[in-house]
Amino acid sequence: MSISFTATADWTASLVNTRAESWITVTPNSGSKGKNEITITTTANETYDERNATVVLKCGTASKNIVVTQKQKDALTVTSSKYEVDSKGGNISVEVKANINFEVEVKADWIKQVKSSNTRALVTSNLNFTIEPNETGDKREGEIIIKSGELSETVKVYQLSLIHISEPTRQEAI
Repeated sequence: MSISFTATADWTASLVNTRAESWITVTPNSGSKGKNEITITTTANETYDERNATVVLKCGTASKNIVVTQKQKDALTVTSSKYEVDSKGGNISVEVKANINFEVEVKADWIKQVKSSNTRALVTSNLNFTIEPNETGDKREGEIIIKSGELSETVKVYQLSLIHISEPTRQEAI
């Protein structure tokens, strides 16, 4: 980003926080009276946190603060992509780490999401699902897709079937 300004005397530009020097540069960092321009350059933000820095432009006793904000890298991950559930059903909690809003799509009518809220900071969210009993006689597989734009994670849910073993009947001799 380039910023144009007019100075009435010699001027300097510097970063308030020296830790920001690892990702931001200001050129030139000083100049003379008259019309001037500084260029603020940042490196790519590969972190999951927003970054902020303040550039102070000083001319004599006057100063102006220029706040630079750089958005975070978008993140969407799940800690486990496979869950095995007993035939009786039950609950699972899918741990999602995200700093963006995301949607949940359940690809099986026997998996029901228990609603929770989404957040913007990189936090861990536990999405809760109820798995209904499997009375189909066959094992089954379902999917939960967590997505935001180009990013997505698929969680597979496997469930065993209820096995009914009936007692043999006795026939009495006549």
